Amino acid sequence: MNPPGANWKEEYFTCIFPSAAAPEGPPVVLSLNAAQVCESTVAYFPDLAPYSYGHYSHPSVVHVGWLDGVHPFPKGYVDSRLIEKMKLLAAKPVELYRGKHICEVCVQPEDLIKTYIPNRGNGKLVDPESQWAKWAAQRWSNGEIRVGSDGITYAAPVLIVHYIKDHGYLPPAQFLEAIDKAG
Repeated sequence: MNPPGANWKEEYFTCIFPSAAAPEGPPVVLSLNAAQVCESTVAYFPDLAPYSYGHYSHPSVVHVGWLDGVHPFPKGYVDSRLIEKMKLLAAKPVELYRGKHICEVCVQPEDLIKTYIPNRGNGKLVDPESQWAKWAAQRWSNGEIRVGSDGITYAAPVLIVHYIKDHGYLPPAQFLEAIDKAG
């Protein structure tokens, strides 16, 4: 397993908050209001970096497929049989958080219209019938899939299936082997 660069947290934090220094401790996690569809920045983590999303310690868990629209990622072919297994895992996500994350690798069409509806005194919500909401619904998710092998648990966002199918992302071989072994 190749560890991420020594300053990966600094690089991530600087990318998201360029005018601030990275805090001590685990990467910052932006919380989302469950009642709203929020546009946020995903917590980017390099493949096979020790898991550090959320509030609790997760020994022997590593990140896979935590992509953003800034960092490059490996591309290649993934067997359709493995993609189908990932879809089954994604249908029952774990580690659910409030809100949804939209793919940052996708480029939003310029002519896409985002409309809003009132939200009982709490501002506004994205209209679920708007063009933007229909486009985004195909590119957002909540939760993770987890699969283990040889004492390591691989944690991937549910969007990993989208990343593979639509962006050509190639997860690490160890993760794909664990998916292949999964029942």
